Amino acid sequence: MTLPYGRVQFRERIACPLAPGGNRDAREKIANLRDIFIRRHNENPLIFMAQVGSSDPEEFGLDGAVEFPPNKFGFNLPNIRDQLKILDQDFAGKVVSYDELVRRFLAEPVQEFPLIKTVCPDWDNDARRQGRGFTLHGALPAKYESWLRACTRHALDNPVYGEPFVAVNAWNEWAEGAYLEPDVYYGAAYLNATARAIRDAG
Repeated sequence: MTLPYGRVQFRERIACPLAPGGNRDAREKIANLRDIFIRRHNENPLIFMAQVGSSDPEEFGLDGAVEFPPNKFGFNLPNIRDQLKILDQDFAGKVVSYDELVRRFLAEPVQEFPLIKTVCPDWDNDARRQGRGFTLHGALPAKYESWLRACTRHALDNPVYGEPFVAVNAWNEWAEGAYLEPDVYYGAAYLNATARAIRDAG
Protein backbone atom coordinates (compact mmCIF):
# COMPACT_ATOMS: atom_id res chain seq x y z
CA MET A 1 0.00 0.00 0.00
CA THR A 2 1.33 3.43 -0.92
CA LEU A 3 -0.27 6.51 0.59
CA PRO A 4 -0.25 9.69 -1.52
CA TYR A 5 1.46 11.91 1.06
CA GLY A 6 4.49 13.82 -0.12
CA ARG A 7 7.42 12.00 -1.69
CA VAL A 8 7.79 9.24 0.91
CA GLN A 9 6.42 5.83 -0.02
CA PHE A 10 4.62 4.38 3.00
CA ARG A 11 4.17 0.65 2.54
CA GLU A 12 2.55 -1.86 4.82
CA ARG A 13 4.81 -4.74 3.75
CA ILE A 14 8.33 -5.20 2.43
CA ALA A 15 8.78 -8.23 0.19
CA CYS A 16 10.78 -11.15 1.57
CA PRO A 17 11.62 -9.97 5.11
CA LEU A 18 13.93 -12.43 6.84
CA ALA A 19 15.53 -12.66 10.29
CA PRO A 20 18.56 -14.84 9.51
CA GLY A 21 20.62 -14.26 12.65
CA GLY A 22 19.84 -17.58 14.35
CA ASN A 23 20.32 -19.72 11.25
CA ARG A 24 23.88 -20.87 10.67
CA ASP A 25 23.09 -21.79 7.05
CA ALA A 26 21.35 -18.48 6.34
CA ARG A 27 23.78 -17.24 3.69
CA GLU A 28 23.54 -20.47 1.67
CA LYS A 29 19.74 -20.65 1.95
CA ILE A 30 19.33 -17.02 0.91
CA ALA A 31 21.62 -17.60 -2.07
CA ASN A 32 19.47 -20.59 -3.06
CA LEU A 33 16.31 -18.51 -2.74
CA ARG A 34 17.80 -15.80 -4.93
CA ASP A 35 18.84 -18.42 -7.49
CA ILE A 36 15.29 -19.79 -7.64
CA PHE A 37 13.92 -16.32 -8.39
CA ILE A 38 16.49 -15.76 -11.12
CA ARG A 39 15.97 -19.15 -12.78
CA ARG A 40 12.19 -19.27 -12.58
CA HIS A 41 11.27 -15.63 -13.02
CA ASN A 42 14.33 -14.00 -14.59
CA GLU A 43 14.35 -11.55 -11.68
CA ASN A 44 17.05 -10.83 -9.11
CA PRO A 45 15.00 -9.85 -6.05
CA LEU A 46 15.96 -7.40 -3.33
CA ILE A 47 15.87 -9.49 -0.16
CA PHE A 48 15.86 -7.61 3.13
CA MET A 49 16.31 -8.86 6.67
CA ALA A 50 14.27 -7.86 9.69
CA GLN A 51 16.93 -6.16 11.83
CA VAL A 52 16.32 -7.28 15.40
CA GLY A 53 19.91 -6.48 16.41
CA SER A 54 22.64 -4.50 14.73
CA SER A 55 23.54 -7.19 12.21
CA ASP A 56 24.88 -6.21 8.80
CA PRO A 57 22.71 -7.79 6.08
CA GLU A 58 25.71 -8.21 3.79
CA GLU A 59 26.98 -10.86 6.22
CA PHE A 60 24.09 -13.05 5.07
CA GLY A 61 24.17 -12.11 1.39
CA LEU A 62 21.16 -9.84 1.79
CA ASP A 63 20.49 -6.52 0.07
CA GLY A 64 19.46 -4.45 3.06
CA ALA A 65 17.59 -4.39 6.35
CA VAL A 66 14.30 -3.20 7.80
CA GLU A 67 14.46 -2.15 11.45
CA PHE A 68 12.24 -4.07 13.86
CA PRO A 69 11.46 -1.88 16.87
CA PRO A 70 11.40 -2.32 19.74
CA ASN A 71 13.65 -5.38 19.44
CA LYS A 72 16.68 -3.73 17.87
CA PHE A 73 17.57 -1.63 20.93
CA GLY A 74 14.76 -2.24 23.39
CA PHE A 75 16.21 -5.24 25.18
CA ASN A 76 19.35 -3.28 26.07
CA LEU A 77 17.49 -0.37 27.68
CA PRO A 78 17.07 -0.04 31.48
CA ASN A 79 14.11 -1.80 33.05
CA ILE A 80 11.98 0.90 34.72
CA ARG A 81 9.43 -1.55 36.15
CA ASP A 82 10.37 -0.70 39.75
CA GLN A 83 9.68 3.00 39.08
CA LEU A 84 6.05 2.29 38.20
CA LYS A 85 2.96 1.27 40.11
CA ILE A 86 2.37 -2.30 38.94
CA LEU A 87 -1.00 -3.78 39.91
CA ASP A 88 0.04 -7.39 39.28
CA GLN A 89 2.50 -8.18 42.06
CA ASP A 90 3.67 -11.27 40.15
CA PHE A 91 4.59 -9.31 37.03
CA ALA A 92 8.20 -10.14 36.13
CA GLY A 93 8.38 -8.57 32.68
CA LYS A 94 10.50 -5.72 31.38
CA VAL A 95 9.26 -2.15 30.99
CA VAL A 96 11.30 0.44 29.10
CA SER A 97 10.73 4.09 28.31
CA TYR A 98 9.21 4.84 24.89
CA ASP A 99 11.09 8.16 24.87
CA GLU A 100 14.43 6.43 25.48
CA LEU A 101 13.70 3.84 22.79
CA VAL A 102 12.97 6.57 20.25
CA ARG A 103 16.11 8.44 21.26
CA ARG A 104 18.25 5.33 20.72
CA PHE A 105 16.77 4.65 17.29
CA LEU A 106 17.20 8.23 16.12
CA ALA A 107 20.73 8.51 17.49
CA GLU A 108 22.03 5.64 15.37
CA PRO A 109 24.46 6.85 12.70
CA VAL A 110 23.59 6.39 9.03
CA GLN A 111 24.58 2.87 8.04
CA GLU A 112 26.71 1.94 5.05
CA PHE A 113 24.17 -0.68 3.95
CA PRO A 114 20.59 0.05 2.80
CA LEU A 115 18.42 0.42 5.92
CA ILE A 116 14.71 1.16 6.08
CA LYS A 117 13.94 3.06 9.27
CA THR A 118 10.94 1.77 11.22
CA VAL A 119 8.73 3.18 13.96
CA CYS A 120 6.23 1.51 16.27
CA PRO A 121 3.19 3.19 17.79
CA ASP A 122 3.51 1.20 21.02
CA TRP A 123 4.44 -2.26 22.31
CA ASP A 124 3.12 -4.54 25.05
CA ASN A 125 3.28 -8.28 24.42
CA ASP A 126 2.25 -9.35 27.91
CA ALA A 127 -0.91 -10.85 26.41
CA ARG A 128 1.36 -13.45 24.77
CA ARG A 129 3.75 -13.91 27.70
CA GLN A 130 1.52 -13.73 30.82
CA GLY A 131 3.46 -11.65 33.33
CA ARG A 132 6.80 -11.90 31.50
CA GLY A 133 6.14 -9.51 28.63
CA PHE A 134 8.05 -6.57 27.19
CA THR A 135 6.29 -3.22 27.48
CA LEU A 136 6.97 0.31 26.27
CA HIS A 137 5.91 2.98 28.74
CA GLY A 138 4.80 6.48 27.79
CA ALA A 139 3.81 5.99 24.15
CA LEU A 140 1.47 8.68 22.77
CA PRO A 141 0.26 9.58 19.26
CA ALA A 142 2.23 12.86 19.37
CA LYS A 143 5.47 11.05 20.24
CA TYR A 144 4.88 8.50 17.50
CA GLU A 145 4.25 11.34 15.03
CA SER A 146 7.50 13.05 15.98
CA TRP A 147 9.44 9.80 15.52
CA LEU A 148 7.78 9.16 12.16
CA ARG A 149 8.55 12.72 11.01
CA ALA A 150 12.22 12.20 11.80
CA CYS A 151 12.23 8.90 9.92
CA THR A 152 10.54 10.39 6.86
CA ARG A 153 13.18 13.11 6.74
CA HIS A 154 15.84 10.42 7.03
CA ALA A 155 14.19 8.46 4.21
CA LEU A 156 14.28 11.48 1.91
CA ASP A 157 17.94 12.11 2.70
CA ASN A 158 18.93 8.42 2.53
CA PRO A 159 16.86 6.66 -0.15
CA VAL A 160 17.03 2.87 -0.39
CA TYR A 161 17.73 1.78 -3.96
CA GLY A 162 16.53 5.18 -5.13
CA GLU A 163 13.28 5.20 -3.13
CA PRO A 164 12.48 6.82 0.24
CA PHE A 165 10.92 4.11 2.42
CA VAL A 166 9.57 4.20 5.96
CA ALA A 167 8.05 1.19 7.74
CA VAL A 168 5.68 0.95 10.70
CA ASN A 169 5.49 -1.99 13.10
CA ALA A 170 2.54 -2.75 13.08
CA TRP A 171 -0.88 -2.21 11.51
CA ASN A 172 -2.98 -4.49 13.72
CA GLU A 173 -0.81 -6.48 16.15
CA TRP A 174 -3.30 -6.31 18.99
CA ALA A 175 -1.68 -9.13 21.00
CA GLU A 176 1.52 -7.07 21.16
CA GLY A 177 -0.05 -3.64 21.68
CA ALA A 178 1.28 -2.34 18.36
CA TYR A 179 -1.45 -1.12 16.05
CA LEU A 180 -2.46 1.86 13.97
CA GLU A 181 -6.09 0.83 13.63
CA PRO A 182 -8.54 3.04 15.55
CA ASP A 183 -9.52 2.05 19.08
CA VAL A 184 -11.96 3.39 21.66
CA TYR A 185 -9.26 5.26 23.61
CA TYR A 186 -7.30 7.16 20.94
CA GLY A 187 -9.82 6.92 18.11
CA ALA A 188 -8.03 7.61 14.81
CA ALA A 189 -5.24 9.64 16.44
CA TYR A 190 -2.44 7.33 15.30
CA LEU A 191 -3.73 7.25 11.71
CA ASN A 192 -4.03 11.04 11.71
CA ALA A 193 -0.50 11.35 13.12
CA THR A 194 0.75 9.06 10.33
CA ALA A 195 -0.94 11.15 7.66
CA ARG A 196 0.44 14.43 9.03
CA ALA A 197 3.99 13.15 9.40
CA ILE A 198 4.18 11.78 5.87
CA ARG A 199 2.26 14.62 4.22
CA ASP A 200 4.47 17.27 5.74
CA ALA A 201 7.68 15.45 4.85
CA GLY A 202 7.34 16.17 1.14
